[in-house]
Amino acid sequence: MPFCPKCGTKNEEGALFCRQCGTAFRQTEDNTSSVPDSPVTPAVTVKEQAVVPANGALSSVVQREKIRAGEVERIDDMLRHFRSKQKLYDDLAECRKLKTKMNDPSQLRVEGTKKAWPFMVIGPIVAWPVSFFIMGGMDQIVAGLIVAAIGIGILVYGIVRLVKNKKLTGKYVSETSQQASDRLNELTEKINSHYNSYGKCELDPADTEPKRLEKLKTYIVTGKADTIEEAVKLLHKES
Repeated sequence: MPFCPKCGTKNEEGALFCRQCGTAFRQTEDNTSSVPDSPVTPAVTVKEQAVVPANGALSSVVQREKIRAGEVERIDDMLRHFRSKQKLYDDLAECRKLKTKMNDPSQLRVEGTKKAWPFMVIGPIVAWPVSFFIMGGMDQIVAGLIVAAIGIGILVYGIVRLVKNKKLTGKYVSETSQQASDRLNELTEKINSHYNSYGKCELDPADTEPKRLEKLKTYIVTGKADTIEEAVKLLHKES
């Protein structure tokens, strides 16, 4: 059974022309068509060869765009739900900053505290020359003792301020830390409750903060990431 050497169409025995493309078959001496008995793969031109990978690449780009569009739509859905609780997330961030500050009381400026270090520096400076006065007569000794008393008084005043500052700071840290902890627990509970009301969510509660969701969306829209999972990894890496 002959097959057309050009298009590969199956033809009747003895056919002179291909019934599909019209190609003439070469005749042999016994007046039979000289065509192959098996289909011949049509030749592919250079132009056709170039089209194949191009179409494949286009298909890949289209598929990627569809995936990204779907991921952006899912993030938009999360934003519609979590954006209404932006205030809770902001308050939570402030509480965490406050808790961090409590770990280094020396960096705190507590109301009621006053600088103590100037007096603790000036006091000894005023008092130390007393030794020169003692070497002289009675008048000088009296003057030296008076100067020494003034210097010691300044130093003591500085120490009293320092002790008072530590008490005020300690009280502030104790009360504020407890308040911050209570507030932190309260905000976390509210956010988790709102998180659970969303239903099934692939993100951790911390990543549902609207500002973070906007960053995830930006990564996908700009092509830095194709999926939410990739965007989350990039966000954590840059944080």
